[in-house]
Amino acid sequence: MDTPDNPGVKPPNPNDAKKPEGSFVKRNTWLFIVVPVIILFGLGGWYVFKKIKSATRSAFQHVKFEKADTSSQENHYTKDTVFSEPYKAGTRIAKLNITGGVTAFKLDSATDKLIIADTWAFYNRYQFDSHAEGRDYVINFSSTNVKKVKLFNGRSDSTNLKLNLNPLWEINVESGAAELNFDLSKFKVQSIRLNGGAGTYDIKIGQPVSITKIVAETGVSEVTIEIPKDAACRIEQNSGLSANEFDGFVKKRDREYEINGYDKAKNKILIRFNGGISEYKVHRY
Repeated sequence: MDTPDNPGVKPPNPNDAKKPEGSFVKRNTWLFIVVPVIILFGLGGWYVFKKIKSATRSAFQHVKFEKADTSSQENHYTKDTVFSEPYKAGTRIAKLNITGGVTAFKLDSATDKLIIADTWAFYNRYQFDSHAEGRDYVINFSSTNVKKVKLFNGRSDSTNLKLNLNPLWEINVESGAAELNFDLSKFKVQSIRLNGGAGTYDIKIGQPVSITKIVAETGVSEVTIEIPKDAACRIEQNSGLSANEFDGFVKKRDREYEINGYDKAKNKILIRFNGGISEYKVHRY
């Protein structure tokens, strides 16, 4: 190859990469295909979420937590039953495990017993069992579907729960489609874990005892948590297409929000959200 006469000009190097030619649009055509697809996918997922949430609310909107008229029975399958477990003095921690399908749960009252579960069933059979583990008590409350669930007909299984005020409570809920309304502001709560598909979950808690942990792992759901306005709290969020409403919280790090000096507080609340297309809200009262 001939060398140019001008010594200041370097000969062309065949190894040098060629600069892309054409306009930005031509060079990045893939962006104009992929980005709209992602946006449409997100909007479609959110539309599905809204429809499922609306359907779930409609399915439960006529539920009445009526008092069953049968005598109390324990460790037994039946249609309409009041299950209960006596309270034993010295019980330190009570662990309540709830599993079931399409059911509405309500909890807002206390009892002298350890627990009362007043069921009203059209489609499920409920099973209740409990046992002591030292100074702790484990309560398992589950349902088995025995009939095809018919939504939007004003009939839905429901359970009205009452708990004792003395022990520390650990509550675990696993459900497919459920409406849950728990007012736990009068109770000592150590932990709450929600694991559900499509549903609405409303939880109100009181002042934390040491550290109160709340974990919500949901699919297409609406989760609303109410906490005292002066409680120290941290929210850790790990979710995809979700909408958030965190009243008064300050973003500290990526997907972390805090309020009222969480790190230095003696008693605090830790909330973790893990889910897909869900709506998460934390309000202060």
